[in-house]
Amino acid sequence: MSRSEKTTPSFGNNATHPGLEGDRPTLHPPTPVDPATPTTLETPEAAQPSAPPKRRPPLLTLLLVGVGLMVGGVLGGRWWVYAASHETTDNAQLAGHLYPISSRIPGTVAQVAVDENQRVTQGELLVQLDRHDYEVAV
Repeated sequence: MSRSEKTTPSFGNNATHPGLEGDRPTLHPPTPVDPATPTTLETPEAAQPSAPPKRRPPLLTLLLVGVGLMVGGVLGGRWWVYAASHETTDNAQLAGHLYPISSRIPGTVAQVAVDENQRVTQGELLVQLDRHDYEVAV
């Protein structure tokens, strides 16, 4: 057999296979199906096994899930409020005005006369030193 000759597959005896004419099958229009009659692919509803009824989750499970969601919401809300008003850092630096204060004589502080961020004037008493060390020296 040479390359120029074309071979077609043989479908055997065309008399036993209706719709085959010659070596090629013929296409016939589909036959209409009556929707009232069940086909072989469809089964009547009575023949199908009935599905078991769907079970609801137990009440205790629903209650625990609800309580867990409420507790999580409250704790999450408290954390959100805290995180919105607090800042943390590992590299803290102070940007402000610092004024060093030193005394003319060394000694132990007995009392601090001012509070934090209190405005003071020149000559005002800030701290009082312990007199005991000086009384012993005299």
